[in-house]
Amino acid sequence: EIVDLYSEIDMGNVPFNIFIDLSKAFDCLNHNIIFEKLQQYVIRGKSHDLIKIIFTTEANVSKVTKSNLLNLSTGVPQGS
Repeated sequence: EIVDLYSEIDMGNVPFNIFIDLSKAFDCLNHNIIFEKLQQYVIRGKSHDLIKIIFTTEANVSKVTKSNLLNLSTGVPQGS
């Protein structure tokens, strides 16, 4: 618990490991920002095009019940 963590720190004991779950952070990544950052880090050409295809193909749309298709412009596909 977080209270136990603070108690240990107050007693001068430093925690050995701290784990932070960042999995939800990937759900809000904007695809356009991802593509811009990839180009800034010299991922261009065919590699950049392939990554862009993975994020923008029809496999990356969602349909719930009888609603229209919803293009997903944020998040990272599972397993990528």
